[in-house]
Amino acid sequence: MRPSAVTAALLALAGCEVQSEQAPREFVFQAPVTVWQSTAGGADGVWLSEAGGGRGFAMLSAALPDGAAGIYAIERRGDDWGAAVAFQRPVGATMERVGSVAAWPSPIVVSLATGAAGAFVVARTFAGTGWSAPVTLSVQGGERALIARVADLNPGEVTGTRSRFDVVYGVASTVCAEGVEIRHRRSVPRALLTPADITEWGAARPVALACGLQSLSAATSRDALAVAWVGGASGLSGTGARDVYAVQGTGASQVNFGAPTVVQRGANRDVSAAGLGGGAFLLGWAQRAVAADGAELGLQRGAWARYDAALRAWNRVDTGWFFTRTSPVLRGDGAGEALALGSDGDFATSPLVVRRWTETRAVRTRSAAGSPLGTVRSMSVLRTRDGGVEVIWLEDALVGASQRLVWARGVRAGAADGGV
Repeated sequence: MRPSAVTAALLALAGCEVQSEQAPREFVFQAPVTVWQSTAGGADGVWLSEAGGGRGFAMLSAALPDGAAGIYAIERRGDDWGAAVAFQRPVGATMERVGSVAAWPSPIVVSLATGAAGAFVVARTFAGTGWSAPVTLSVQGGERALIARVADLNPGEVTGTRSRFDVVYGVASTVCAEGVEIRHRRSVPRALLTPADITEWGAARPVALACGLQSLSAATSRDALAVAWVGGASGLSGTGARDVYAVQGTGASQVNFGAPTVVQRGANRDVSAAGLGGGAFLLGWAQRAVAADGAELGLQRGAWARYDAALRAWNRVDTGWFFTRTSPVLRGDGAGEALALGSDGDFATSPLVVRRWTETRAVRTRSAAGSPLGTVRSMSVLRTRDGGVEVIWLEDALVGASQRLVWARGVRAGAADGGV
């Protein structure tokens, strides 16, 4: 009896998955370490950053002692983690949540703070021995900020001590239903030597008009910047769209953006961007199949798309990367490759795996990073200066409100035993 077309398609997909799972291991991860835990819950995000000299941070978005949302910094020296230390909220803010964190050229935390005048975007940078005072990047009371991200930068592209950051954020707009105007600000390149060296920022510039924006990410490579989101775009999507859009910009000081492009339509979520070098970029996100009535079905898969700088187009799109419960988090290396942290299967306690993406094969290596005991709420991956990798994840207990934060360091396979 011949299999149906649907069965044949599923078998083909399963075959692709088996091939990818045979990819060799690149990193060997040490035993995971519990960095933080709570029986009360309330934490909703975690990010990793490196400060050099064996020093790093885990930034945790969780309730402060007063019960309102705030930010904690958990410092690592070598393999030893300290206690969670709360950031003081910006003046006038009654709550604050992390938007995103970057490690290069120095640690930076971008957040959304909320006060009597509404929500606004805040940035803090780390230099020398401490964190700077919070710097406001949007107009309090004049812009209703909804989301904020700092663009990922490859460690191999950091030169000298002069720091430059790219921040993209969304503010409420009436151009369409659930309209969001995405804006960009680039910092002035200057050395950050002490916490007193406050980053100076250029003027805000328009990026694109989104409708129903649900996820936002950005990555930079030299003077090129890619911004991606899940949702819709003015004049290009209907209400409730969950399409993947991207727009590219270039410029040394003032970045000029082109028109947004539909990368993938469908039931997409949580896009992540990474720079591949030479103006090329990679996007990763999660996607499920959609039935004729619009209902999602089947297992969730990781998806990816590559931007070709020469063709100025997203010329490769693959929605069958691997099965995953969590949306993949990408980090580029600026040399045509990227790492992706994601689940090894679409199940509540699926192990976390670091995969390497290359031009010739979407999954070249596959390294097991850890096995959660609960449901992963948030996770982060960091490429370190020594060529290794770190991962961290925040998981909710399967029963009750308990949460824990788990970290693991990975070294290249063979390095631990003297191999090459």
